[in-house]
Amino acid sequence: MAIAASLAAAQLRHRPARWALLVVGVALAAAIPVIAAGAGDTVAAQTVRTTVRQLSPGDRTITALSTGTIYRPSDAASFDTLVRQQLGRLSSAPVRPELVFHQLSVNGATFFLGATDDLRSAVRLIDGRLPRSCTPRRCEVVAVGGDEAALAHSASTLGVVVVGRAQRTDPTLLGGELDPGRVPLLLGDGTARMALLSSLSLFARTYGWATPLDVDRVIALGVPAYVRRSSEVADAVIAKVPGAAIVRPDTVLTDQYHRASLSARRFGLLGGTAAVLLLGFAVVAAVSLRREQALLVTVLRRRGSRISGVVRVATLEALAAGLAGGLLGAVLGAAVTAGLAQDAGLASWPTIWSALGSAGPAVALLVAAAVVVTVAVLLWPDRDRRTVWRTVELLGVGCLGAVLLAASRGSASASSLAADNDPLIVALPVLAAAVGGLVAARLWAPLAGVAARLIPRRSVAGRIGLLGAIRRPLRPVATTAFLTAAVASVVFAGAYRATLLDGAIDQAAYQVPLDATLTGGRDVTTPLAAPPVPDARSYGVVRTSAVVRPLDGSTKAVALLGVDRAALPEVRRWSRVTGTSTGPKALANDLRPVTTPVPGPTVPATARTVSLDVTGLSAAVDVYLWLAAPDGRDASITLQRHGNRLSGPVPQLGGPLRVIGLSLSENIEYATHHQHAVGEGNTDQALVTGTITLGQVSVDGAALPWTWTGWGSASGQATAAGTGLRFAFRIEGAQVVLVPGYAPPPVLPVAVDPATARIADHGRLTVTLDDVTIIARVVARLPRFPTTTGSFLLADRAALSSLLDRQQPGTGVIRELWLAGPSLGPVLAKAPYDQLTVARRAPIQDRLTDDPVARGSRLLLALIAVLALLVAAVAVVLLVLGERRDDAGELHAWEADGLRPATLRRVLFLRALSVVAVALPFGLATGLVLAWLGATLVAVDASGVAPVPPLHVSIGALWTAGLLLVGIGLAVGVAAVVAARMLRERLPVRPELDLR
Repeated sequence: MAIAASLAAAQLRHRPARWALLVVGVALAAAIPVIAAGAGDTVAAQTVRTTVRQLSPGDRTITALSTGTIYRPSDAASFDTLVRQQLGRLSSAPVRPELVFHQLSVNGATFFLGATDDLRSAVRLIDGRLPRSCTPRRCEVVAVGGDEAALAHSASTLGVVVVGRAQRTDPTLLGGELDPGRVPLLLGDGTARMALLSSLSLFARTYGWATPLDVDRVIALGVPAYVRRSSEVADAVIAKVPGAAIVRPDTVLTDQYHRASLSARRFGLLGGTAAVLLLGFAVVAAVSLRREQALLVTVLRRRGSRISGVVRVATLEALAAGLAGGLLGAVLGAAVTAGLAQDAGLASWPTIWSALGSAGPAVALLVAAAVVVTVAVLLWPDRDRRTVWRTVELLGVGCLGAVLLAASRGSASASSLAADNDPLIVALPVLAAAVGGLVAARLWAPLAGVAARLIPRRSVAGRIGLLGAIRRPLRPVATTAFLTAAVASVVFAGAYRATLLDGAIDQAAYQVPLDATLTGGRDVTTPLAAPPVPDARSYGVVRTSAVVRPLDGSTKAVALLGVDRAALPEVRRWSRVTGTSTGPKALANDLRPVTTPVPGPTVPATARTVSLDVTGLSAAVDVYLWLAAPDGRDASITLQRHGNRLSGPVPQLGGPLRVIGLSLSENIEYATHHQHAVGEGNTDQALVTGTITLGQVSVDGAALPWTWTGWGSASGQATAAGTGLRFAFRIEGAQVVLVPGYAPPPVLPVAVDPATARIADHGRLTVTLDDVTIIARVVARLPRFPTTTGSFLLADRAALSSLLDRQQPGTGVIRELWLAGPSLGPVLAKAPYDQLTVARRAPIQDRLTDDPVARGSRLLLALIAVLALLVAAVAVVLLVLGERRDDAGELHAWEADGLRPATLRRVLFLRALSVVAVALPFGLATGLVLAWLGATLVAVDASGVAPVPPLHVSIGALWTAGLLLVGIGLAVGVAAVVAARMLRERLPVRPELDLR
């Protein structure tokens, strides 16, 4: 063993630069798993920070609550000490004690009364002064919101004196479940003193202790450990404090941590791709050492050494290079991890040790693989070149079989990545890159032979260069395979990076199809209550649910969506978000209704009162008149009886009002009697029926132009009688609706999802909307449609609203608006739009793009691409250097036969160029296949979740082409420079001298 070690050391000293290249290749390969593990830790930390930053102030607060208990002062003090100690385990921030009584209503004023310690640090004084005293008989407070004078008058009866107005500045003050919302709040200074207020001594109140979520502590402990500690704190508080509960964002943190953990698996996948690629460089570097190794083997065998001794020397050489590369790679990976940790606000050394611990097995495996590969290449028998081709074919078939097996198993979703149940799928990039490289390597010699025959005979350098390389194919074959895989990894990185970026854009467009979406808020039920948004195109949307009845008699619930057809051409990224090649304009034309609803009579905008002549109306029936404003809002008028006349006030909705129908329903007294009779007496009651005659309609005492012709109902018989209408009805459900221009429900053109389309009978669907059954005609099949999940029906908004209003006026009203226009953000952030629920596409897209997991994925992809190109450039240079050394004898002979050194330099350069010419197109094709596999079979987006719509392959042509141009151009340029510097001695160097 000592002799083998000394021989190995001598070999390493003889050509240290060549072995250094192998060390660098192994180091880069070993650094990748460490960097990937470090990226997973830092991304998890950044994900926690981003998650907490996006939470509302109340949600990013840890609050201990005790509701409905009246404490003795001694108990309150002990509870306060306990809770402060326990919350101190979760956060280093101060704990704010709070007290709030349940909502009070005094002298017509409604408000909350509460207190906190050190009120000055939690509010900003607007007017008056801060509270100075609080006794059981008289307690000073400040008003937050509401009318100060009215609150002061009402609260004075409780012994509460309002001394000023203030605004809350501390987000932990009465946040989350204690938030009073828009109800006025009176705040005192000191929870213990406020609790002793005698006027409310028997009133229930809620004690609270709030502290901000300490992000640094969450990251330092790690989410799993932090959640366990949070549970321990909750158990300790609940066990000691009566009626206590802890409100904490543990669920949100756990979900986001799980998502970040999924990303770590993909980081390992991407890192594995680069590591395997760099192991290919170890093969190329080992090939460059074969000549010296072959001479050593020859000498050892002549002196009687056994083959085991030869293997022992080669193993020691490779082991020394592998261990040196592994150590250097660990140091390099630790340095990069330290930089990532600093950017994420993590402690460097714990992050480094964690990354090294996680990546340790992978690094050891890579070093072992590098040693085995190097030994195999160094000792490869070179007597028969067919051995090279058989090995290449065997490896190619094996990798191709693995690719086909993995592809046959389907796609890997976020859940399957977490379950770790199909390693072949996530290893597809590595396998596909290997297949592409081996195919290119196998075809290099035939293609080079064809090129040699096509080159003109006068091109001596070209013919000699190609034919000489074919005769000894190991180095060109290995370099071609490696360079193909390198180019494929660059194309894959660029395409997958562009795919992830486009996926974020597609997801944002799926959630908000235009530029913004408006829906009702807490105090405003419809966006139509706000004025039109300036410089914006607005389109109404109606949503409801329906039931589809297949031929087998079963039922299927579907979402029914009505969209203004004019909005469809403005849907962003139409083909991506819908998954169809049908254009939006064509679909809008297909959804055009067969019949147009007949508009009803119009009530002038100046009208104040509307009245209607009616005879035969039962006292058990109430009548409602339904109106619609020009902007789509609707309102109902309860018509009061005055003999044979019904009348009611006209709502002021800003413009003339269109009549959309009349409805008849049981009045509340009769309905109550009916229900009690059936429920308590177990006896049935007759349905409300009757026949009424509707006559003249007047507005403010003047006759209104009105015709009853065409009015009708699906729940009764309407017959024109002169200028009036005779209507025989029977109320079986909630109400009976009478509408103008009545006709049997028309066939409704709809676009449906594929599953719903399959149950259609010759393109027709039976759809039930509450009490109305219609026939829908399928005019298009869409794999998906923005803002929907599962099965859906898409129809024209106006046609759908008309059908809904037939069964119940007002249900077809627009409660959602899609907006398109420039610079909507500043406008929608102001009143009155701030009272609505606003969703904007641009912020959603930015949030998805800037997600820490997404940024980490793109960073690692870029790192893989850059490393691959750098090592590819070195591999091309090694090819030139190796050809120069291995062909030293032939070069010397050719030069002695009269070939100029310039011609021989071109020979060396053309051999490198032949490898690049084959590897570049095969690498491009393999990279595109890799991108397709990545987007199709690994069905998770940049943030680690299954995206809707699914990922669509994008090439990223500009980024990829620029990187390839720089990388391959650098490789060819350096190879040209290296070749140009060779064979410039005054006299040809004899081959045996070159071996010294």
